Amino acid sequence: MDRETSAYVAVLATITVWSTAAAAVKLLMSDLPSYLVMFYVALFAVAGNLALVVLTGRTQRFLSYGRDDLSVFALMGLLGSYGYCMLYYNALDIAPVVVVSLVQYLWPIMTVLWTAILLKERPGRRAVTGLAMSLAGVMVIATGGDLSALSLERFTGPLMAAAAAVCYGLFSAIGKRRDDDKVCAMAWSFIFYLSFTVPTVLVLVPEGFLLPGSSTLLGLAWMGVACYAIGYSLWLYALSNGDTASMSNMTFLTPFLSLVWIRLLLNEPIPPSAVTGLIVIIAGILVTRSSRVTIPDVPSSRMPSPVPAAAMARDGD
Repeated sequence: MDRETSAYVAVLATITVWSTAAAAVKLLMSDLPSYLVMFYVALFAVAGNLALVVLTGRTQRFLSYGRDDLSVFALMGLLGSYGYCMLYYNALDIAPVVVVSLVQYLWPIMTVLWTAILLKERPGRRAVTGLAMSLAGVMVIATGGDLSALSLERFTGPLMAAAAAVCYGLFSAIGKRRDDDKVCAMAWSFIFYLSFTVPTVLVLVPEGFLLPGSSTLLGLAWMGVACYAIGYSLWLYALSNGDTASMSNMTFLTPFLSLVWIRLLLNEPIPPSAVTGLIVIIAGILVTRSSRVTIPDVPSSRMPSPVPAAAMARDGD
């Protein structure tokens, strides 16, 4: 198998693994509080990423970062992992998984807008138009296509999912300026993410650190090791050995495949309005993608989102 073929195999494996995340988290939260799911997933992710650091000969580089670098990694872990998952998991706890999974797909557009703000650039008309289109898609998903059904109670989950997208968009914009080793940066990000989850569990989970059952433990390991450590490494390999634009465009399959897993694993119906809304959101992303604002390439650290930031990289003006 040549390098280009192996890159396509890697990106397809990545898409498949990441597309299971929403359904897997929803299943896990039927056995454990969301904050405990965050803690155990982070624990497995740290173990998996530290193993990658050692196996790829990056130990010395991993230990070489100074206080300033670690402060940035802590901020990235707070925004891109802890903040994102806090909002996303809690949204999954109160709203249909289909709705939450698709609404948080706003994050690529939020990345563009935050980048424009931090670079002191005005978002172009395409960026604003793309945002408006995607927000319209969110409204279709959240209301089931019936605007008369709009209510604060029904919209709380989608709002939290949208806030998670805003959080990750800011993270990506900050990470744009850094050129860290991706494996080491990801490992440090998860370490800080794990450290943030410990006091959260102590304060918000009265039962404390409950031990999960064997089947739940396997699900947590799948999320932490397969989705976060191995999945992200496969994505980086694909980008390094294949055409970036092609690899990035393929990731638009992820949310559609995620709907399949939701149907198979949760037996949750997929309303036509959800598919329609998702198509509108993706159309908005594609419009925003052609804006003048330069957006981040592969993010230096975070828990994988349904579509990596590189999926928004421009092919050219």
